[in-house]
Amino acid sequence: MTNGKTDYERLRNMTEEEIEENAKSDPDAPPITEEDFKRFKRVNPKKEKNDE
Repeated sequence: MTNGKTDYERLRNMTEEEIEENAKSDPDAPPITEEDFKRFKRVNPKKEKNDE
């Protein structure tokens, strides 16, 4: 499914360093820090009877 605006060709041609630098410069989606991970809580959704 390719309904989004992601330029996958451009992404495939970028190095990991370029991808990381782009992520760091995006004010709408800053990378998650170790401190963020420490605050996260695991959530396990309840299974419905039909899921068994």
